[in-house]
Amino acid sequence: MIDCIVETAERRDYFDFTPAYDTIKTPIFFRKDISGITDIASLKGFPVGVKTGDQHIDTLKANGVTTVILFQNNDAIIEAAKQHRISSS
Repeated sequence: MIDCIVETAERRDYFDFTPAYDTIKTPIFFRKDISGITDIASLKGFPVGVKTGDQHIDTLKANGVTTVILFQNNDAIIEAAKQHRISSS
């Protein structure tokens, strides 16, 4: 079993997916001193930390988020946020 692999066009080339049985909402975390972030479109102009290989990378870029910073895991994203190297994740 592999935990939480989300179907993407690229992944369809080497995985067989069953029909989706649920929708998973992805939270956006950001510092409390930043206002106006309400959805993916409002992330434009912010550097956004994302795990390497995450399915959201293409979605972010398709929605105009041009500064995507890749991290190996969630711990690395949290550490970068603590050090103010990224504003949101």
